Amino acid sequence: MKLNKYQIISIATIVVGMPIFYLQETVGSVIVTGGVIALIVFSVQKKKQAQETTTKQVQQHTYSRPASIRKTMPEGITLDGTSYELRYSYDNIGYSSAIELPVGTFFSVKVSDGAIVFYDDESERGTVIGSTHTEMINDYCRRGEPVLIMPIGKDSALLGFYKKALTRAELESHAHVTCALTHNSSKDYQDCIECTSEGSSEQIEVDYDDDMNTVYNVGELGRLPKSGTEFIDDNGGNVRNFIAFVDSIEENDSGKLNVTVTVYKK
Repeated sequence: MKLNKYQIISIATIVVGMPIFYLQETVGSVIVTGGVIALIVFSVQKKKQAQETTTKQVQQHTYSRPASIRKTMPEGITLDGTSYELRYSYDNIGYSSAIELPVGTFFSVKVSDGAIVFYDDESERGTVIGSTHTEMINDYCRRGEPVLIMPIGKDSALLGFYKKALTRAELESHAHVTCALTHNSSKDYQDCIECTSEGSSEQIEVDYDDDMNTVYNVGELGRLPKSGTEFIDDNGGNVRNFIAFVDSIEENDSGKLNVTVTVYKK
């Protein structure tokens, strides 16, 4: 432990006072006692200062670095009671704003007097600049389909284009396949299965570690078997163009939950 100068002086006072104590008890006692008290007081003050410094550093660190910043656009959104799903997303989108915008917050994009602006419930917040997606933004806005922008830095943002999500009834005429999910007997998978329900719609994503298609809810529900993977590959291979609906969740003889889904091409 590193001592400050006041602690060193206090210790020196105690050391000097000890021999005086043996020669003249009263005077030596006063010197030693004073040194001990001073050492205690200065030690307590040093500890308090160290705690205040640490607290200040933590507060400054927390302020300058947000705890969590989303780096992807949401796969689905609901506006005025209508569900929309993400069709396209782009990064490295330039923007300008007169105010400092909160990182990771979504804003709606619209075309105003020829300019591409974004806004929240209160007012206009900024302008999209230098975008190569101007024509696409104009088309979506003209059709009334949502376009969202999400700042992820002082001059960089993500851009997402959304279309109305089709209901299962609307998808029945589309190509589809029904299959049972696999690789989902572990506790993590089973916990996620318990959090979903029959009839719910789920995302399909590619697990690049083993090149398998995974069905997600709040977490992984399981992997598509060969028949499901081949269906996706035969119909373009882009998992974003497919959606899975949970048909049934049943307990098997081992007490594990099995999930059957139907995968539709959108």
